[in-house]
Amino acid sequence: MKKENIEDYAQEIASVLPKVIKWFHVSRATALVDSQLNPAQFFILDSICEKGLQKMSELAGDLQVSLPAITRMVDKLYVMKMVERVYDKEDRRIIRVKVTVKGEKVVAVFQKQRKQAFIEIFSQMSARDRRDYLRIIKKIYAITNKEER
Repeated sequence: MKKENIEDYAQEIASVLPKVIKWFHVSRATALVDSQLNPAQFFILDSICEKGLQKMSELAGDLQVSLPAITRMVDKLYVMKMVERVYDKEDRRIIRVKVTVKGEKVVAVFQKQRKQAFIEIFSQMSARDRRDYLRIIKKIYAITNKEER
Protein backbone atom coordinates (compact mmCIF):
# COMPACT_ATOMS: atom_id res chain seq x y z
CA MET A 1 0.00 0.00 0.00
CA LYS A 2 1.48 3.28 -1.07
CA LYS A 3 -1.00 5.60 0.59
CA GLU A 4 -2.31 5.18 4.13
CA ASN A 5 -5.97 5.09 3.10
CA ILE A 6 -8.20 3.45 5.72
CA GLU A 7 -10.64 2.26 3.03
CA ASP A 8 -7.87 0.46 1.11
CA TYR A 9 -6.48 -0.96 4.34
CA ALA A 10 -9.90 -2.26 5.40
CA GLN A 11 -10.39 -3.86 1.96
CA GLU A 12 -7.00 -5.57 2.12
CA ILE A 13 -7.65 -6.92 5.63
CA ALA A 14 -11.13 -8.06 4.54
CA SER A 15 -9.50 -9.96 1.68
CA VAL A 16 -6.61 -11.57 3.57
CA LEU A 17 -8.08 -12.40 6.99
CA PRO A 18 -10.70 -14.92 5.78
CA LYS A 19 -7.96 -16.76 3.85
CA VAL A 20 -5.83 -17.05 6.98
CA ILE A 21 -8.80 -18.27 9.00
CA LYS A 22 -9.71 -20.77 6.27
CA TRP A 23 -6.09 -22.08 6.19
CA PHE A 24 -6.24 -22.67 9.90
CA HIS A 25 -9.64 -24.36 9.97
CA VAL A 26 -9.18 -26.45 6.83
CA SER A 27 -5.60 -27.61 7.21
CA ARG A 28 -4.82 -27.38 10.92
CA ALA A 29 -8.01 -27.82 12.95
CA THR A 30 -8.74 -31.48 12.31
CA ALA A 31 -10.22 -31.85 15.81
CA LEU A 32 -13.33 -29.98 14.64
CA VAL A 33 -13.69 -32.15 11.56
CA ASP A 34 -12.98 -35.37 13.45
CA SER A 35 -15.53 -34.51 16.13
CA GLN A 36 -18.09 -33.30 13.54
CA LEU A 37 -18.38 -29.93 15.29
CA ASN A 38 -19.03 -26.70 13.48
CA PRO A 39 -17.27 -23.54 14.69
CA ALA A 40 -20.33 -22.29 16.60
CA GLN A 41 -20.59 -25.56 18.52
CA PHE A 42 -16.90 -25.40 19.30
CA PHE A 43 -17.25 -21.82 20.60
CA ILE A 44 -19.94 -23.07 22.98
CA LEU A 45 -17.73 -25.88 24.28
CA ASP A 46 -14.72 -23.58 24.56
CA SER A 47 -16.76 -20.97 26.44
CA ILE A 48 -18.07 -23.52 28.94
CA CYS A 49 -14.58 -24.99 29.44
CA GLU A 50 -13.21 -21.51 30.09
CA LYS A 51 -16.01 -20.20 32.33
CA GLY A 52 -17.44 -23.40 33.83
CA LEU A 53 -21.09 -24.22 34.33
CA GLN A 54 -23.24 -21.65 32.49
CA LYS A 55 -26.90 -20.84 32.12
CA MET A 56 -28.36 -21.12 28.65
CA SER A 57 -29.10 -17.39 28.73
CA GLU A 58 -25.43 -16.63 29.55
CA LEU A 59 -24.27 -18.72 26.60
CA ALA A 60 -26.75 -16.98 24.31
CA GLY A 61 -25.46 -13.61 25.49
CA ASP A 62 -21.81 -14.59 25.05
CA LEU A 63 -22.40 -15.77 21.48
CA GLN A 64 -24.91 -12.99 20.75
CA VAL A 65 -27.60 -15.39 19.59
CA SER A 66 -31.19 -15.93 20.65
CA LEU A 67 -32.17 -18.36 23.39
CA PRO A 68 -33.94 -20.67 20.88
CA ALA A 69 -30.79 -20.71 18.70
CA ILE A 70 -28.49 -21.59 21.61
CA THR A 71 -30.97 -24.24 22.73
CA ARG A 72 -30.81 -25.93 19.31
CA MET A 73 -26.99 -25.82 19.31
CA VAL A 74 -26.75 -27.20 22.85
CA ASP A 75 -29.30 -29.91 21.99
CA LYS A 76 -27.00 -31.10 19.19
CA LEU A 77 -24.00 -31.06 21.55
CA TYR A 78 -26.06 -33.02 24.09
CA VAL A 79 -26.92 -35.68 21.49
CA MET A 80 -23.19 -35.88 20.63
CA LYS A 81 -22.50 -36.35 24.36
CA MET A 82 -20.30 -33.23 24.46
CA VAL A 83 -22.37 -31.45 27.13
CA GLU A 84 -24.74 -32.25 29.97
CA ARG A 85 -27.70 -30.25 31.19
CA VAL A 86 -27.87 -29.45 34.89
CA TYR A 87 -31.29 -28.44 36.20
CA ASP A 88 -31.55 -26.00 39.10
CA LYS A 89 -32.89 -27.77 42.19
CA GLU A 90 -35.07 -24.82 43.19
CA ASP A 91 -36.24 -23.72 39.75
CA ARG A 92 -36.25 -26.38 37.02
CA ARG A 93 -36.78 -23.70 34.38
CA ILE A 94 -33.14 -22.70 34.95
CA ILE A 95 -30.88 -24.96 32.93
CA ARG A 96 -27.13 -24.85 33.14
CA VAL A 97 -24.76 -26.56 30.76
CA LYS A 98 -21.46 -28.25 31.52
CA VAL A 99 -18.94 -29.94 29.28
CA THR A 100 -18.54 -33.70 29.48
CA VAL A 101 -15.20 -35.50 29.52
CA LYS A 102 -15.68 -36.18 25.80
CA GLY A 103 -16.26 -32.46 25.15
CA GLU A 104 -13.21 -31.51 27.23
CA LYS A 105 -11.05 -33.89 25.19
CA VAL A 106 -12.21 -32.32 21.91
CA VAL A 107 -11.44 -28.84 23.21
CA ALA A 108 -8.02 -29.95 24.50
CA VAL A 109 -7.09 -31.50 21.14
CA PHE A 110 -8.24 -28.39 19.26
CA GLN A 111 -6.30 -26.11 21.60
CA LYS A 112 -3.17 -28.21 21.06
CA GLN A 113 -3.67 -28.02 17.28
CA ARG A 114 -4.23 -24.26 17.48
CA LYS A 115 -1.03 -23.82 19.49
CA GLN A 116 0.94 -25.90 16.98
CA ALA A 117 -0.45 -23.83 14.10
CA PHE A 118 0.61 -20.63 15.86
CA ILE A 119 4.07 -22.06 16.44
CA GLU A 120 4.27 -23.03 12.77
CA ILE A 121 3.35 -19.51 11.68
CA PHE A 122 5.20 -17.43 14.26
CA SER A 123 8.41 -19.46 14.09
CA GLN A 124 8.80 -17.97 10.60
CA MET A 125 8.68 -14.41 11.97
CA SER A 126 11.16 -12.32 13.86
CA ALA A 127 10.76 -11.78 17.59
CA ARG A 128 9.96 -8.14 16.87
CA ASP A 129 7.21 -9.04 14.41
CA ARG A 130 5.74 -11.47 16.95
CA ARG A 131 5.76 -8.79 19.67
CA ASP A 132 4.19 -6.26 17.29
CA TYR A 133 1.50 -8.72 16.25
CA LEU A 134 0.67 -9.57 19.86
CA ARG A 135 0.52 -5.89 20.80
CA ILE A 136 -1.80 -5.13 17.88
CA ILE A 137 -4.07 -8.14 18.41
CA LYS A 138 -4.41 -7.21 22.10
CA LYS A 139 -5.33 -3.67 21.05
CA ILE A 140 -7.95 -5.03 18.64
CA TYR A 141 -9.33 -7.23 21.41
CA ALA A 142 -9.56 -4.25 23.76
CA ILE A 143 -11.47 -2.25 21.16
CA THR A 144 -13.88 -5.07 20.34
CA ASN A 145 -14.32 -5.92 24.02
CA LYS A 146 -15.46 -2.33 24.70
CA GLU A 147 -18.08 -2.66 21.96
CA GLU A 148 -19.51 -5.80 23.59
CA ARG A 149 -20.32 -3.99 26.82
